[in-house]
Amino acid sequence: MKVEIGLRGKMRGEDESGGYSSKLNSTVHIHERKSNDAEVESLREEYHQRVATLERKVYALTKERDTLRREQNKKSDAAAFLKEKDEIINQVMAEGEELSKKQAAQEGQIRKLRAQIREFEEEKKGLITKLQHIEEQFGCGRLLACISSRPGQWLC
Repeated sequence: MKVEIGLRGKMRGEDESGGYSSKLNSTVHIHERKSNDAEVESLREEYHQRVATLERKVYALTKERDTLRREQNKKSDAAAFLKEKDEIINQVMAEGEELSKKQAAQEGQIRKLRAQIREFEEEKKGLITKLQHIEEQFGCGRLLACISSRPGQWLC
């Protein structure tokens, strides 16, 4: 830039000599082009550096996003797995409660049947003793005498 200003100053002072000023003008234009080209080149270099930096940032952010997505998928898979297991546990518990109720009902039925069996066995024992008693009386002949003396009450 300083060279440009100096050259322009010289051009103003020496306008009388046409050849020299045209050379100076062309030199100034060349320097201006070179300085413009240098500025453009420096701007291009800065642009390329910024673009490269931004590309690296985009790449890093993309990797981080993909990593976060994978982690989120793992968490959602784990959550789905836990939900599925909870449903299975709830089904098993419901089935267990149902079976427990059935078992309790069956145990109650078994108790009732056992009580009936005991009653029937006691009745059987009573009937066996009566039968033995009748057989003894029949064997002795006392049964016939008892039946003939009391027609409605045959047991003695």
